[in-house]
Amino acid sequence: MKKSENFKSRTPHPTLLTGDEVAKILKVSKSFAYLLMKKGEIPVVRIGRSVRVNLEALNTFIENKTF
Repeated sequence: MKKSENFKSRTPHPTLLTGDEVAKILKVSKSFAYLLMKKGEIPVVRIGRSVRVNLEALNTFIENKTF
């Protein structure tokens, strides 16, 4: 087994979502999803100028959110 193959199998990559995907999952407008991210209610990952949301972090947000 190559070293890179061994590394890939042991290190799962997180699923990163765009703001549009977050909005669809939450069934809210894009602007509201981006507002939640800007306010820090949904933690984000910045990659250059791009903003992404870890799927696990979004699931945690959903589980902890009380209405």
